Amino acid sequence: MSKIAGYIQNNMPPNGGTLTDQEAADLAAYILSHDRPEWKGHETDWPKGGRPTDIITKDRREKIREGTFDWSEIDNVVQPD
Repeated sequence: MSKIAGYIQNNMPPNGGTLTDQEAADLAAYILSHDRPEWKGHETDWPKGGRPTDIITKDRREKIREGTFDWSEIDNVVQPD
């Protein structure tokens, strides 16, 4: 989540990078709420540990769609005041 939000904020629009932290996070959440392909062996992507805490799993994706996801469980997410 944080990597895609950072990428979006730094590269959109291409010649400006004028999105706020919240706008970039909203776009990242929208993108990550869509189904992604699954492949055999994906669970071994981090064989030495260090799996990021902000990976959007099927369960998280469904909660995002339902509007019930608790964003505070993800590091580096800006919480509203």
